Amino acid sequence: MEDEKRPGTEADDIEVGMSASPAAEVGEVQPLPSVLQPGSMFGGPDEIIPGIYLGGFLALEQCHRLGIEYVLSLVDADSYDQIKELLGNLLEGSNDAPALTMCHIDCEDRPRANLLQHMDTSTEFMGEALSNGKKVLVHCMAGVSRSATVVAAYIIKSEGLNPEEAVALVKEKRGCAEPNSGFVRQLSAWHTMGNKVDKEHALYKDLFSETPSVKKAASLGSGLSKPVTPDPDLRELSSSTAEANPVLVPEPTHTNRPEPTQETKVGSSREQQQGGPTSKACCCIS
Repeated sequence: MEDEKRPGTEADDIEVGMSASPAAEVGEVQPLPSVLQPGSMFGGPDEIIPGIYLGGFLALEQCHRLGIEYVLSLVDADSYDQIKELLGNLLEGSNDAPALTMCHIDCEDRPRANLLQHMDTSTEFMGEALSNGKKVLVHCMAGVSRSATVVAAYIIKSEGLNPEEAVALVKEKRGCAEPNSGFVRQLSAWHTMGNKVDKEHALYKDLFSETPSVKKAASLGSGLSKPVTPDPDLRELSSSTAEANPVLVPEPTHTNRPEPTQETKVGSSREQQQGGPTSKACCCIS
């Protein structure tokens, strides 16, 4: 006798990002939940133009299946370390799949984070992959803002589109793509600067120099018994940006955090000696 389905039990239908569907026949393939469908935040990756894929970090699991050999990661340093630990074996390759050529750019998903300074490096890495006849995955955590922005930058440069057209194309191919407001302004500035980074350009300085509000708060603080603390949002720049464009209000000192470095890492000597799989290269930029 078949068990009857009773309300309030585990037999109840559970919604996971979509409406519950009727029971399937034996052997029938069930559709993926909407959050895992292509074009969604945790689905994909999605091919935006031939050879360039966009997705979240989970898309890394699909690299070897799709024949992707280049990976551009736009996440903060802590997230990148966790991703490497979680997906280490997949990233290193195997006898059946080549090791990945990786480039990590340390950037947070905040409107005031300086993604603009990395657009040249990002677009050049994508161009290198395609010129070598390879496919490239561009990812951040969810494939929504950071990665979508730099893919749009590459399309602007390679296809001759303006920022609005490039972002629209990205969103057409990946429905959840939505660069944050700050990155949209930076993308427009990059296009105005001739699709290259010019830190001496007025637009760059306007975006990342100290604001009048910071100056005013600093001057007021000098005449009061209790200094005025500027809004922390006014100082939301990455550590690399603060180094390149110092502001009057100092960032808190992190004595235990090393200074950002730029380096190229090739597999460890132990892996090379043992002939084990390893990532081809990793350019880490902060």
